[in-house]
Amino acid sequence: MSYSLLYKIREDAQTSAALYDLSADRIINTFCFDKKRADFFMDILSRPLFILENIIYRQQILSDLRLCPGLFEDLQSIFTRYDKIKNDWRELKSSNSAYANSSDSINPEALLERTFASLKITAMFPNTIVSFYSSLLDTLNKYNLTSEGLLAMRGYCSEMLNNNSLSEIVRISQLFQYKSPEFYSFGVLLEYDATLRLRSCGLSEIIEKAGKQNAFAKLFSRKKPDDDSVILTSDNSENNLDLESDTDMTSEDVSCALNEALTQIDAALTQITDAIYINFYGLSRELMFYEAALQFYNFARERSLILCTPKILPAESNIISLINIRDLVLASEG
Repeated sequence: MSYSLLYKIREDAQTSAALYDLSADRIINTFCFDKKRADFFMDILSRPLFILENIIYRQQILSDLRLCPGLFEDLQSIFTRYDKIKNDWRELKSSNSAYANSSDSINPEALLERTFASLKITAMFPNTIVSFYSSLLDTLNKYNLTSEGLLAMRGYCSEMLNNNSLSEIVRISQLFQYKSPEFYSFGVLLEYDATLRLRSCGLSEIIEKAGKQNAFAKLFSRKKPDDDSVILTSDNSENNLDLESDTDMTSEDVSCALNEALTQIDAALTQITDAIYINFYGLSRELMFYEAALQFYNFARERSLILCTPKILPAESNIISLINIRDLVLASEG
């Protein structure tokens, strides 16, 4: 689910020239001096809403931002930082990839170390996102909110912080985030075809070791759970069964198998994190609309103009009633 501060229900409204005919762009430039924000505000206003729920949705959020001093600044700070998370992640990933490509070493153990380094970068972000949920929930709890949009956002944050699946993702990520491979024993499930050609491999278990050992300097012992799969594990358990000599694996083979399994974990964590991250991405941009709206509110107050929240009548009423309206162009020019 992707949250929006501008739309309760997505609608693709067509651009109207009416605001330009009324010189609204000149008025906006009078109280909104930042061109980027002024253009965004004008762009949103020039696409009028047709769904009643969306009109009320914006009215309520603007009311909360206006009546709760400090709320806008808090949300702006949180959402701006949040929108940078993905860029930071990409930069770190890119740096690690550039480092890997710059090295001439292609031995399996070096490749495994690079994969784990990439996995450590990926593993940072589930925890970062959970921290964001916690910060946003704390912020929203500080204020007496009434808008449907912000209350729904608060409820979602609370739900996610109590989500067992998300907690499990964070727990798995932390295995890779703070320690190096030598601190763990890995179990890798290998699947072979009838000719003993490797079909696939995947991580089956991760066990933290009591003491630091070199996980790359030793062969994995092996056990055979069924006719076409093998589990590699870095523990020398007496219960593991040795395979026939024609299926013996070298340390390079083991490193390659573990590298493939960890690459799959890296890809899975990336996909899951992306799916969660997108829910609140882009809200710092949407806040620019409300920033300009708050500036307009202050602009009107300074000129003793009375603002009101219009009451929306059913479309079949086919009526509009305007009382004591003012010309904003004249007001903006003094």
